[in-house]
Amino acid sequence: MRLQSFLSAQLLVFILTLGVVIALLWGLHKAASRIGMAHTARRQLLSYTGLGILLWLSILTELSRMGLLLNATSIPVLAWVFIPVLVMGLWLARSPTFGLLLRFVGPAWLVWIHTFRAFLALTFYLSWRAGLLPVHLSVQGLNQDFIVGITAPMAGLLFFNRRFYLLQALLWHLFGLLLAAAVLLLIVWSTPSAHAAFAQTTTLFTEFPFVWIPGFLLPLAMVLHGWALWQLKLFWKK
Repeated sequence: MRLQSFLSAQLLVFILTLGVVIALLWGLHKAASRIGMAHTARRQLLSYTGLGILLWLSILTELSRMGLLLNATSIPVLAWVFIPVLVMGLWLARSPTFGLLLRFVGPAWLVWIHTFRAFLALTFYLSWRAGLLPVHLSVQGLNQDFIVGITAPMAGLLFFNRRFYLLQALLWHLFGLLLAAAVLLLIVWSTPSAHAAFAQTTTLFTEFPFVWIPGFLLPLAMVLHGWALWQLKLFWKK
């Protein structure tokens, strides 16, 4: 049973990562089409984005394979792996071209894409069932990020159907941002180090493919919330 849960969790990480990347590229493609971007430029945008993501996932995989994310004597190296995605997301938002794209990304899409976090919570649960995670990192403990995932489909419909409920959307995105940040902190504080905040620790997130969770999926969720908040600010000014 433990082996089956572990293999299922691994497979789910692969599927979620692939699904999120496809959804992200699809959203960019739709936005680029709406602003009338030329076919060649649109193809380059998607190619460079896809290659950049693939490169970062490969770097995370190599860091994991080499054991460079394990450091029990000081602040864990894992505490830094989410920073590149956050920095890149902020840099893109400040880019005039990408800022124009964000204006034409469907606001409901920036909510619906967070559905993946319900399945991410299932990954945590399966890992806990396999005996690889302490209970405080599962849905039975302090990890409540699944709330964002299960509310995302309905929130996207309610907030941006016939009229825009900007305040409700703002609160939902802020709530989701805080939950994603909380899970990242839980992961860092649960990694063996001199600064571990819990008696029960785990090295699971330093291993492949689980390193993609703190290194890509969770910081991307924070970036998506940030982009949505930037977009809502534009709607509020109208």
